[in-house]
Amino acid sequence: AAVDAATTELREREAFLHLIADNLPILIAYVGSDLRYRFVNRTGADWYARDKNEIVGEPVIDILGEDAFARLIAHIDRARAGQSETVETTLSYPDGRTRDIRAIYVPDRGPDGGIRGLIGMVIDITDRKRMEDEVRRRQGELELILNHVPTRIFYKDDCNRLLRLNEPAARSIGLTVEQLEGASAYDVFPENAKEDHEDDLEIIASGRPKLGVVQPYTPRHGKPGWARTDKVPYTDPTTGERFIFVAATDITAEKVAEQALRASEERYRSLYNKTPTMLQSIDPQGRLLSVSEFWLDKLGYDRDEVIGRDATAFLTPDSAREAADVILPDLWRTGVLKDIDLQIVSKSGDILDILASAVAVRDGNGAAAGALAVLNDVTERKIVERKLVQAQKMESVGQLTGGLAHDFNNLLGVVLGNLDLIEQSTRGDEKTTRRVQTARAAVDRGAELTQRLLAFSRRQRLETKSIDTNALIADLTDLLERTLGEAIVLDRRLGDSIPRARSDAAQLESAILNLAVNARDAMPDGGTLLIESAVVHLDDDDAARENDVLPGDYVVISVTDSGVGIPAELLAKVFEPFFTTKEVGKGSGLGLSMVYGFIKQSGGHVRIYSEVGRGTTVRMHLPVDGDSERVAAAPTVPPAKDVGGQETVLVVEDQADVREVAVALLEDLGYAVFEATDGQQALGVLSTRPEVDLLFTDVVMPGG
Repeated sequence: AAVDAATTELREREAFLHLIADNLPILIAYVGSDLRYRFVNRTGADWYARDKNEIVGEPVIDILGEDAFARLIAHIDRARAGQSETVETTLSYPDGRTRDIRAIYVPDRGPDGGIRGLIGMVIDITDRKRMEDEVRRRQGELELILNHVPTRIFYKDDCNRLLRLNEPAARSIGLTVEQLEGASAYDVFPENAKEDHEDDLEIIASGRPKLGVVQPYTPRHGKPGWARTDKVPYTDPTTGERFIFVAATDITAEKVAEQALRASEERYRSLYNKTPTMLQSIDPQGRLLSVSEFWLDKLGYDRDEVIGRDATAFLTPDSAREAADVILPDLWRTGVLKDIDLQIVSKSGDILDILASAVAVRDGNGAAAGALAVLNDVTERKIVERKLVQAQKMESVGQLTGGLAHDFNNLLGVVLGNLDLIEQSTRGDEKTTRRVQTARAAVDRGAELTQRLLAFSRRQRLETKSIDTNALIADLTDLLERTLGEAIVLDRRLGDSIPRARSDAAQLESAILNLAVNARDAMPDGGTLLIESAVVHLDDDDAARENDVLPGDYVVISVTDSGVGIPAELLAKVFEPFFTTKEVGKGSGLGLSMVYGFIKQSGGHVRIYSEVGRGTTVRMHLPVDGDSERVAAAPTVPPAKDVGGQETVLVVEDQADVREVAVALLEDLGYAVFEATDGQQALGVLSTRPEVDLLFTDVVMPGG
C-alpha cells in the first residue's frame, strides 16, 4: 500500500510537471548523451510541427534539420562536456516560422557526476528583438533629426556645463560633439560665458522661457552673423536638478534678405522717383497724392505746387473736360484705363502729347481708394522716329565714308612708301630731302583726315558692359506691372545659374519695355505676359541657320503674350522700320525694328513666333559675357632691335601699287620677299615655300 501510494504521488507529480512544461511559452526538451530526444513539451512539438510521441527517441538533427543543427552543435557539444551554454540566433522551424531565439543548454549530471544528457530551453525573443530594433531605429531617427535640423541645440545644467549638444552646434564651435559634451561653457565660450550663464540662471529661476532673442555673433572660425535664440528651463521633478535647453538658429541669410528687401524697397522708391516716365497717384476725388520726380522735371513744377491739386488742372481744357466727364468715371467703374490720348501743359506753357494708363486701387469693401497712372510723353516719339531715320542715314554715310577712307588710306600708303624709297635713294641730296619732307607732311595731313573719316564711320557705339539679366528683369518688374495694368498678369520664370550677358543695359531695358507694351496692346481684354530667361548653346549648325550669328553660349530673354497673335504672312515684315499692325496714330512701327537693330549690334539675334488667337513670343539672344574666360597672359615683348634682316617675308595684297611699295620697302631693308595677290595664292605659296618666316598681309581682300 505504501509503494502504491508513493507511485501514485510520483505519477501525480510527473503529470503536474508535464502540465507546467506543456503550458510554458518556451520550448523545453531533454536530450540524451546520444543526441536523441527524451522529452519535449507541447510548445516544442508545435514548433517542430509533430506530435510529442513522434519526437521522443528521434535524433536531434532529424527534428531540427541540418542547417539549424549545424548552427547549434558547437553549443550543444559544450553543454555535453559539462558547460552551461546560452546563445542567441535566428532559426527557421518546421512549423514554417523563423524565430529570433535565446537557447539555454544545461548539462544533466548523474549520481556519479557523469553527463547523462542536457536540458534545452529555447525562448522566442522575436518580439523583443523587434522592439529592440524599433527602439534602436527610433533612437537613430531622433539622432538623425537632432543632428540635421538647421538649429544649434545645447542642453546645459545650472553650472553652465554642456551636457548634450547636436552636431550643428559642435560644428559652429569648431569641435566635435565628443570633445564638447561635459565641457564647461566657460572653457568653450570664455568671452560670453558669464553673461550667458547669468541669463540662463535668471530664466531657470523664473521658470519662464525666453524666446526669439536676435543677436549678432562672431564664430570662432568664419564670418560674423546673426542668430535667433530660444531658451527653455527644465527642472527634474525627482531630483530637483535644474537644466536649460538652448536652440540657436542662424538667421544671417534672413538678415541679409531683410537688408536686401529694404534696399529693394529703396530701389523701387528710387525707380518711382527717378524713372524716365511721368508717374502720379490720385485720390478718389482726382486730387494728386504723389508725383514722380520725372513728372516734376518734365513739367517744371515744384512738388508743393502740385500735391493736393486736381489732376485735371494740368491738362488742356479739352483734355480736362474729357478726363472729368469720361475718363475718370470709366476708371472708377472698370478699374483700369489704357493708352488714353491727352494733352498736358507744362509750367512754361508747353503742350505735351501724352499716352495715359492707370489702375484703380480699391479698399477692402471694393470701393475706389485711388489710382496710379503712367503718363508717357509721346511727343518724343516723333523725335525718336526722326532720330532713327537720321541714324539709318548716318549708318549709310558711315559705311560710305569708311570705304572711301580705306581706299584713300591705300593711296596714301603708296605715296608714303614711294617717298620713303626716294628718300633712301637720294641720301645726301638736301634739296630732294626737303621736298620729300614737304610731301611727307602733306601725307601726314591726309592720314589725319583719313583717321577722322574712319572715326566718323565707327562712331555709333553701344555702351556695353557685363549684365545680370535676371536682376535687370527683376528691377523692371514693378514698372512693367504698372505699365501693363491690372487686366494683364505678369509672370516671370527666370532660369537658375544664368551667366552674365554682354550688352547695353539701358537699351536692353528699353527693348523689354517695348516688347511688354506691344504685348499689352495685343491683349486688349487682358491676359498673361510671361518673361523667361535661359541659356542656350548654338553649335556650328545652329549658327549657320541664323544670320550673322557666331557659335557659342547665349542668354535668351523671351517675352510671351496670350494676345491676338500675328498672321503668318506678316511675320516676315514685323522687324521692318515703320511696319505696324496697329491703327493709325497708335504705333510708330519702330519698336520691333529698334529691338532688332539693338540685338544685332550686340552680337546676338532675335526671333519671333506667333499664332493667330494664341499669342506671340519674341526671343532675344545676347552673347554670354566671356571676358573672364578669355583673359590671357600679356604677350612677352621682345627687346627692340634694329630694323632689317635676312628673313623671308610673304606679302599678300590685292592692290598692285600698294603691294609694289611694300615689297620694295622690305627688299630695301634686306628681306627676301614672296608676293601673293589674294588669300588662295598666299596659301599656295605657304604650302610650297617652307622658308617663309613672316606673313605681311592686308586684312580684307576680294576673292574669298
